Amino acid sequence: MRANGAACARHAVRGEQMLHARGARAVAALVRSHHERLDGSGYPDGLRGLAIPWETRLLSVVDAYDCMRSGRPYAAPIGYDEAIARLHTARSLYDPEAVEVLIATLSAEGVPREAAEPLS
Repeated sequence: MRANGAACARHAVRGEQMLHARGARAVAALVRSHHERLDGSGYPDGLRGLAIPWETRLLSVVDAYDCMRSGRPYAAPIGYDEAIARLHTARSLYDPEAVEVLIATLSAEGVPREAAEPLS
């Protein structure tokens, strides 16, 4: 986990707690695990592979894509092709089927790839 990993893990757990308190238990579990990775390197629970629910694997891909396309204080935004290439390259982290669902969904919108805005 990164140096600020404890703080990162807290946001996933805190999001789960807030949703759980509002009665959104199914969504709460997905939010808790949205930083889990196929190879077990994620957090907060170190889940791996199929132990990560399908919906969470998809949410992880969408979150990563949006982060890459929107940019962060530590990284400039990148284009569609580069973001998709990075997701394909990170097969040990992201479910390849979830990556394909993202691509199909974005393609179905009928927007030219480079013109597609970040998801957030």
